[in-house]
Amino acid sequence: MSSRLFDDSGNTEAISIRLRREIDSWRPFVEALRQDDREVFRDMMNEISSGYMEAIDKAERGYDTEALMMSILLKQQKTINWLANLARHLQEENENKNKKKNP
Repeated sequence: MSSRLFDDSGNTEAISIRLRREIDSWRPFVEALRQDDREVFRDMMNEISSGYMEAIDKAERGYDTEALMMSILLKQQKTINWLANLARHLQEENENKNKKKNP
């Protein structure tokens, strides 16, 4: 069974009731954030909801917050790894250009 997560543009995304309850429990925190932080939080929750809903639903640790936080950490680590690989690639590319210029 699922409910829907709404964003400001009116788009919806199906999510589980369990995940919806967890996200709703953060509402007072979100409402206390500055507008730009609220937008980042909303985008993060939408991304996590679409990418990790099944894993969160299958987590049996008893606390949905833990599964949600682990999903966020995993997504952030994947982004860090991607950026590190990109930086390494760009550095190697730059070094190769310099070697060709100064043999």
